[in-house]
Amino acid sequence: AGRPNAAGPAGDLITGGYEPVVEEPSDESSGSRCITGLALPIHSSRQPQLQQPMQSAANLYVVVALSTGRTVRVDIGTAVAAAAATPRSARGTSDSSPASYVGKDLFYFHCGPLYGLSADSTAARRLCATVGDDKKLMLWDIEDCELLAKTALKNPSRCCHVDKSNSFVAVGCSSGSLTLFHLSDVLQPHSNLFKVLEVAYRKDAKADTTDVKFSPSNDMIALGSHDDNIYLYSCSFELTSSGSGRGATETASCVLRAMHKLRGHSATICNIDWSADSQLLQSTCNAYELLCWDVSTGKINPTVNPADVRWKTRHCKLGFNVMGIWPAYSTGSEVNALDVSVEKGLVVTGNDSGGLIRLFNYPCVVKDAPHRLCPGHSAHVVNVRFFAGSDHLASVGGRDASLQIWSCT
Repeated sequence: AGRPNAAGPAGDLITGGYEPVVEEPSDESSGSRCITGLALPIHSSRQPQLQQPMQSAANLYVVVALSTGRTVRVDIGTAVAAAAATPRSARGTSDSSPASYVGKDLFYFHCGPLYGLSADSTAARRLCATVGDDKKLMLWDIEDCELLAKTALKNPSRCCHVDKSNSFVAVGCSSGSLTLFHLSDVLQPHSNLFKVLEVAYRKDAKADTTDVKFSPSNDMIALGSHDDNIYLYSCSFELTSSGSGRGATETASCVLRAMHKLRGHSATICNIDWSADSQLLQSTCNAYELLCWDVSTGKINPTVNPADVRWKTRHCKLGFNVMGIWPAYSTGSEVNALDVSVEKGLVVTGNDSGGLIRLFNYPCVVKDAPHRLCPGHSAHVVNVRFFAGSDHLASVGGRDASLQIWSCT
């Protein structure tokens, strides 16, 4: 996902004749590696000119995808002129590589396996957050197909969640830490991307995190972990802003306090859901346990029937209302992720093989429930999410490092 942020028309990237460019082995000056590139003739119009003879180097540019997740444009004429002015003894060094003459970044992408996905919808924009092994948090505006903001993370990450105001993002990292970020309305200097600032950090879990959720009341956070426990935190936010335009400043702060450590599962936590009133939690684990928790006490509530509770999200893969998603002779590992749209009466699952997502009617309670197969990913589908109040859903494909948007019609 992402529309090129170049000043020129996006069509310049895909029209005209092209030839593969020899791959640059490394770019030591920036710590990145050129992984692919295309040489394209610069035209005054966007119409293909495949019959024209190859133009001079001065009229060519190279679109290069770097291993750091940047796609840049290198004007060959600039590079050739600079190389001609470079002493022969200095040629071939990192200072004379094509990446040394890049212009503005065209667009950005994830360059490692994707795991975390959060999708929400507001009247202003449809926001989608993604994290993965490349240590990046990226936030996308799905309505306009462009990147809104990005920031570097300290560790590979497995889960993320955007709060109901679309202003704060909780990220669970493989180190067991929880980090909160603020998505500012202020643009970065010399960029069309918004600022993302870290506002809180805690590390209580002893293993990788698996799921994180803001409560519907927006004053608590639940974090699941590989250490078989769920960690509950209280959070309070404060925002102050001044000025306007590019001169505007915005300050955010968050106080994050530990509330409870929920013990009861016998295996790695898989999914967490909050009730609509923020009083209950339901969770599943790799031992196929479905437990319901009282948030105020931090204890299991054995009297609650999860099927009778109105849940804010429905991401747990176990339960009466979704028992029809499992195929015959299931081992329990076929479904990686699940989401429910009560408004549309649909269940979507991300499968562990074939790069498939499956679409069921909701409730899904019959054996071998009818469904629609939707291929698209080239790796395991590790996460799926509906956009609230929308006909769209999002999926991430793990090792194919892609975010895909689907229309449900």
